[in-house]
Order: sequence, then C-alpha cells, then structure tokens
Amino acid sequence: MNKYSTARPVKRPEKANSAFFGRSQWNKHPLVAALTCLLFAGKAAAIEPGAEQLAAGIAQFKQGNYETALMQLETAQQFGNRQPQLFYNLGVTHYKLKMYRQAIADFQQVQGTELAAPAQLNIGLCWEALGDEAKARSAFRAARTSGDDRVAYLAGQRLGLKTVRDERARGDHPFGNLEWDVYANFAGGYDDNVNLVAQDAPSQQADSYTQSYVSARLGFANSARVYASMFDINYADVDTQDFRIGKVGMDYPMRAADWYLLPSVNIFQSTLMGSDYQDGFDFKLKARRYFGNNAFTTSYRYSDFDASEPLFEPTAGDRHRLRFEYEVPTAFGELRGRYQYETNDRSDSLSRSYSPERHSLALRYKNSWNALQGYFDLDWRSSDYGTVATVTREDERLRSTLGASYRLTSNWNLGFRYQYTDNDSNLPEERYSRNLYLLDVSFGLPRL
Repeated sequence: MNKYSTARPVKRPEKANSAFFGRSQWNKHPLVAALTCLLFAGKAAAIEPGAEQLAAGIAQFKQGNYETALMQLETAQQFGNRQPQLFYNLGVTHYKLKMYRQAIADFQQVQGTELAAPAQLNIGLCWEALGDEAKARSAFRAARTSGDDRVAYLAGQRLGLKTVRDERARGDHPFGNLEWDVYANFAGGYDDNVNLVAQDAPSQQADSYTQSYVSARLGFANSARVYASMFDINYADVDTQDFRIGKVGMDYPMRAADWYLLPSVNIFQSTLMGSDYQDGFDFKLKARRYFGNNAFTTSYRYSDFDASEPLFEPTAGDRHRLRFEYEVPTAFGELRGRYQYETNDRSDSLSRSYSPERHSLALRYKNSWNALQGYFDLDWRSSDYGTVATVTREDERLRSTLGASYRLTSNWNLGFRYQYTDNDSNLPEERYSRNLYLLDVSFGLPRL
C-alpha cells in the first residue's frame, strides 16, 4: 500500500493509473492514511532504533488494539526513533483514541517530509473533531495547496469544493459509481414574465412560484444504475403554467481507452395545467476525456415526445441535441465553454412552428471561497423556426445568470439565483425580456 491507503485495502478499477482510488473507500474513511500504510520494508528501516516496537505497534493497530499500539509506538520513541512515519503513526493512533490535540502535535512533527501533505489534512480533521471549524478550514486550505493532487482533492471535499482537477486527482469515473444517493431541492421565487411551457413564449404575466425537485439513484455491482426523479413548479396565480414531469431510467458508467462514457435511457410523463401533457423517452450518450487538468465533454441526446391530449398535438415529435464542452481550471476559478446544436421535428400547427433549429454558445465562470460557491453564466441562442402560413420566425436570445450556494453542512446547501433573459425576434410579439429570482435549499445524501 502507499501512504494514501486507508485501514482497509482500496479496491482499484482495472487498467487504473496511479491516480485511481475507489470512491467508496475514500468516503468511508476520512482519515487519509491509517497505520498500515506506513509499514516501510527495507534494511534502512530495520536499523533504526525502536524499529521492532514500531513494527509491533503497526501490527497492533491493524488488529484494532489502539491502546496497545500506542504503548509500542511510544516505546519506539523512547528508544530514540525519530522517523517521520513514527510521528505520523502516533498521530493516527491518537486520532483513533480521540486524543486529537496530541494527534495534532504528532502530525506537526512531519512538516517538511513526504508525509507533510496528508498530515496537514489530518490536522484539519482533528480540529474538525474538536469543533474548531475555523482552524479546521485553515488546515484544509493549506492541504488544498500542498501540491499533492490526491490530498488536495480530499481537502476540497471537506471544504465543499469540486473542480476538474479534483476529478483527475480522484481518478474515478466522472459520471459516478454510486451505490445509492438521494437529492432534494425546494425553492421559491418570482418571475416577472412567466414562460408559456408549450409555446416557449412570453405570457406577459408576473407571478411568484414554488418549485421542487427530488431524485434517487441506486447502483448495482456491475455499475448499472437505475434512477427516478420528479420536478414540479406551481404558480400562485398563473396556474395554467403549473408543470410537473417524472422520469424513470437507467444508465451505465463505463470506460473505453481514455474516454469515460455514460449511456442512459429514460421514460417520462408530464402534466400541464393539471392535465396530461406529454410522455415519451430519452436516449443520451455522454463522453468525457481529460487533457492534463482540462476536460472535454460531448453528448448526444434524442428525445421522442407524444402528446397526451389533442390540445398539445403540435408539440409531438422528436428532438436531437449535440453538445460540446471544454472546462479549464485556473488560479481564479473554473471556466467552461459550450456549443450546442439542436433540431426539432414536431407536428406543428397551421399557424405556429414548434420545430426550431438552434445554435447556442455559453460560457460559465465558477469559483469557491470556503463554504461559498458562486457562478456566472452567459449564453446566446439563435432559433430558426422556418416558415408556417407564410410567416417566417427567427429569434436571438441572450441570457445571463448569477448564482451562489452556501454549504450549511455536509448535506445541506442554501442557494440563490438571478437570471435575466432578452429575446429578440423578427416578430414583434415574440420579443420579450424576463427577470427571474429564486431562493432554494437542497439536501443530498450520497452513499458513495
């Protein structure tokens, strides 16, 4: 094992490189390195004073006899052993015995050695156990900048951060290998120009609203996962736009050479105005590849829509979406650029097209400061609806979004989002602007 191993062996994926670590083990054992990782074989270690007691302490620790292990390690120290691994082992053992201040003192003894990075992270865990969040976060931030990608990833997890660099450090499938997880989001907001769902057009009506999103996912031993989700939005007055959609599906994370793949399929059913709206299915293939610390992602999605009521028959048909994204972590945050191409073949009506051809470009900037994460999105979209009843429609939409979330605990987050939309069209009745405000609270319970 290496110095990042945990008390139990880490299961590694096939064809893994040195950056691969099993997701479940990292989360079950927050202390970066247990005693077993520091059993260094070789003649050099054997001639160190107290080497026999050090080895005996390691053996006792592996059996869960922490108090006996501590006695052996302290004896090795009395014999004059000053190896960094001895102090690190003392720190881990003190941590197991909930002697956190002694553990901190031990970990501080290995500064300037190869164990400095994981020791710094463990210092943060000790302060966390002592209830001193300020000192814990300070230690995690120091570990974050230690230069060790794997330790930096774990420190980022404690700080509630996640970047492309973290994905690379972790080495797991970026689309996840969860055993199960549950997520819920509840929000309230105000919309000064409620969007007409079926027509994707302005209503010229303002209203407050509530919305909720709940999802659950269950993974199997062969990596296949089943999931279900429900999204619901309800307006206080404009109840004709109350919308709900439920999905049930399956996905399968896999890897092909340097590409991480996620094929998925789901069926869905939705309601609008309290009546059945659409049902159908989605197929999606997502692929991701890393270039250094940068990441390229592409996806294709096919959606088939059936109208549940004759009123919504013009929306029936299919849609194709092709997307390309590139993410770049920088010293000032993470940047992501995106291009998407979309085509629609809907039934349409005699007077209106529901089949736009679209091109969109988007840019996102995201950064984190301790428990606070902020982002800014800017996207442009052109839509060509073709000609229906001698009327040609062409739109250009510019939309900006400013959002922030604050990590209240490891499971709870509080968020805010403001979005401004300006839609220009060759048809005056399709021109509009829109301001949307939203405050939400979310809860996630991953079993990794």
